[in-house]
Amino acid sequence: MPEQRAAEAVRRYCRVRIADLERNIREVTRHGIRALLVGLLAVLVLNALARPLETSGDSLLELFAEGLQVTSWVILWVPIGLLVYDRWYYTRDRKVYARMEELEWSVVPQA
Repeated sequence: MPEQRAAEAVRRYCRVRIADLERNIREVTRHGIRALLVGLLAVLVLNALARPLETSGDSLLELFAEGLQVTSWVILWVPIGLLVYDRWYYTRDRKVYARMEELEWSVVPQA
């Protein structure tokens, strides 16, 4: 009987964690898509601003244009991190809990 209760408690815990992780995946995906859209807009705007500066002939303006271009691509790091790495971690954890839920559990008295 304690074995069944312990196994069911582990399964309940796993189901709760899986539900939390699935919610986190949806939230990260939604946030990542929004951040990606903003990031792509920033890439377009900053590169459009940089384009005339890089052909100005003034080395200071060309340096500023280079900085704008680098900044525009750095802005994309957050959405890429959210959509690729954060989702990967949550998905990996969800698989672990799903596997734990399927395992056969036994209770062994401690000597």
